[in-house]
Amino acid sequence: MDWAQANQTLYLMPHFFEDKPVERLLGEGIKAEHHHSDVMGRALDKLYAIGVNKIYTMIAAGAVQRLGLTCRFGHLDATGFHLSVQYNSDKEPEEFVKQITKGYSRVSRPDLNQIVLQLICERQAGIPLLMEPLSGNNSDKESFRQTIKSDIGQLRSDFKLEYIVADSALYVAKTLVEMNDFFWISRVPETLSSAQELIGNIAPDLMETPDKKSWRVLGSNYGEVNQRWLVIFSPEAYL
Repeated sequence: MDWAQANQTLYLMPHFFEDKPVERLLGEGIKAEHHHSDVMGRALDKLYAIGVNKIYTMIAAGAVQRLGLTCRFGHLDATGFHLSVQYNSDKEPEEFVKQITKGYSRVSRPDLNQIVLQLICERQAGIPLLMEPLSGNNSDKESFRQTIKSDIGQLRSDFKLEYIVADSALYVAKTLVEMNDFFWISRVPETLSSAQELIGNIAPDLMETPDKKSWRVLGSNYGEVNQRWLVIFSPEAYL
C-alpha cells in the first residue's frame, strides 16, 4: 500500500508499478499502465466509501481461513511511528484525518511527532485481524474501549474470537462493562487502591519462600464485573 500513503501525484502511479509483479499481485492481464490517475482516483473513492479497516479485515479473514488458523485469542495493542514529514497538527482536526502530533512515546521521545497504529493480532502466526491508524496524541484507554465497542462483535463473527488480551490500558471500568459478555485477560494497574491494598495484605504470605514463585487466585467485582485476579510473586522480578 505504499502508493496510498506516498505524497505523489496520481499520474506517477504507472511509473511506481513498472518494476512490480503486477499480475501476481493484482490479477492476470493487469499491467502497470492500467494504473493511471482516473483508475486510481476511482479506487481511492471506493476505498473511502467502504472503509479500509473493513476491507483489511476481510483480507485477514481469508488469510486465516486459508492457513487453517484458530483465532480464540486476540492480542490488542498500539504502537507509535515517529515521522519526519510535513505535520498537520497545527490544523483544525478533520473527520477521518489522523493528526501527526506529539503524544505518549513508547521509545521515550516525547519531543517527536508521531502517528499511532492499533492492532488486534491472532497468537499463532501473529497476523493482524484488525489494524487502525490513530492520531499521535491518541489515548490507549479511550481507543481500546472504542475498538471493543465498535469492532469486537464483528471480530467474534468473522474469526470466532473468544478472548481479548491487552495491557493495563484495557483495565478501565467503562471498558470492562463493554466486555461483560466477552472473555478478556489484562494486567490490573497497581495505581488502583484495591490492587495496592490486596498486594499489601497477601505479599508476606507469598514471600514466605523468597526463592520460589508463588501465587494466589482471588475474586473481584471491580467495575461491577465479576472477574478473577491472579497475584504472582516472582523471585526474579523481586530481585
